[in-house]
Amino acid sequence: MATRNQDVEMFKGNDIVISFTLTNSDGTFPDLTSATAIEFGVAATAASTTNEFVVSKPSMTISGANNNIVSIPIAATDVASMSAGAYYLELMRTIAGDTITSAVGTFFLRDSIHD
Repeated sequence: MATRNQDVEMFKGNDIVISFTLTNSDGTFPDLTSATAIEFGVAATAASTTNEFVVSKPSMTISGANNNIVSIPIAATDVASMSAGAYYLELMRTIAGDTITSAVGTFFLRDSIHD
């Protein structure tokens, strides 16, 4: 079950780290250290067939007492070619062969005078 309205704001030219605390639909916590894949993607819309950029598990940090918090670094270079605006974001995880959309929301990319 995806947590909805997980909105993120980023200014062009900045590096950020965003974090998501994940919970299973039954209220338990997924152990993300056992995930074979975790992927954070940003696309024009939910129906888009290509992503603007994707960050995968090797560059993420897993933390929390239950290993259910994922921190995702997004570099200024990841969004350098994108126009300012609102994009669809999605976080997916695969554990024990089950792929689950864990979070969805809007990725707001803002112009910056430091870009």
